[in-house]
Amino acid sequence: MRRALRILCIVIATLPLGGCWDRREVNELALVMAKGVDLTDDNHVRVTVQVALPSQVGGSQSGSGKGESGKSFFLVSATGRTVSEADWHIQQKLPREMYLPHLRILLIGERMAENGMEDVLDHFGRNPPNRLRTTILVAKHSDAAPLLQSTYPLESLSGEAVRKLERQLTGSNKTLMDFLIEAAGEGIDQSASAVELIPQEESERTSDEDSDIFRFSSTGIFRDLKLIGYVQGPETVALQWLNQRLRRTTLTCPVPNMHGTISVELTQARRRAYTYVHGNDVTVKYVLLGTAMLTENETGLDADNPKTVQRFQIGLNKYVESIMLKCLEQVNRDMNADPTGIGQLVYHQHPYLWPKLKPMWRQTLPHIHYIIDSRVQIIEGGKSGPPLYGKPQHGIRSSQGNTTDSLEGDTDD
Repeated sequence: MRRALRILCIVIATLPLGGCWDRREVNELALVMAKGVDLTDDNHVRVTVQVALPSQVGGSQSGSGKGESGKSFFLVSATGRTVSEADWHIQQKLPREMYLPHLRILLIGERMAENGMEDVLDHFGRNPPNRLRTTILVAKHSDAAPLLQSTYPLESLSGEAVRKLERQLTGSNKTLMDFLIEAAGEGIDQSASAVELIPQEESERTSDEDSDIFRFSSTGIFRDLKLIGYVQGPETVALQWLNQRLRRTTLTCPVPNMHGTISVELTQARRRAYTYVHGNDVTVKYVLLGTAMLTENETGLDADNPKTVQRFQIGLNKYVESIMLKCLEQVNRDMNADPTGIGQLVYHQHPYLWPKLKPMWRQTLPHIHYIIDSRVQIIEGGKSGPPLYGKPQHGIRSSQGNTTDSLEGDTDD
């Protein structure tokens, strides 16, 4: 009996090792790498999917997004009353099953974003195959389909190029999960990076003249899940920093009482936030921290001089404080939105006061007081102290009109 029982246990234990019962062969799947959602003129939803061609993707790693036999992807579009219905119409056009777990990019057309994101978020948050770590972007001044149609140098899939480009600029990607958390959060509005195509006559030519160039220069601001405008330029960097999503960037700023500017590479950017509530008056204080390396010096000053570095640091921190204040005034006062989550800070730091402030938070936003304290430190002046041109003396380039009296007592014998 023991021997029979032992054999029975061995047989039962080996049954699960018989093979993969729910396998899916690659040649039976349509790998969806990017997806665009647009609003049509008749208020229907148009969905566009970018499907990878595995043979072309594998054969064009070295360059322009095109293999010898053509593009490494193809697009399929369909319309419907909802995203799910449009997906079903797309599936009817494909001989393979749409496979969504590899989805990298969710691109929302500008008209769809302005109309409202409620139905889009419900579909992507409810349908299990959709990846919540998909990067979400807004197509600025465009529908999503034209951007997905474009090819891009160095990457075989334009959707992958867009995702990497955003990460390269800020060090992080805004995912669908992040957007859903903000949508469900208390006292915060949503934001998402905006991507646009640069017309060829305005962009630098590449070796592939047929390719288009993507640009990330702004961030879309939402209020009540509807796109209401953009912040761009330095204010985009400020918004990412205030939301603790900035990993690295390059800043160019003037130096007080000097001709020329300095450029620094900012890393380890972080912030601390404190809120103070007195009746209906709200004050928020941001303490901005980070380290920077000097990458360019147009002032002619010697970056090896500690007093010069201190002067650069003062100018950098004043510049950071100015762009932060400008960003907050633009989104809170002009747009009446709260993408930096000041209301969420009040909710967490003063939970007993938030129920009174919440009903009139939109009226409170334009009147919030800001205290910006930037403490970024320049920890490295680059490979050379004085400029490598113009024969600088005592750290000052006299040919630019920056005389030694601009740093009296700062020269070393």
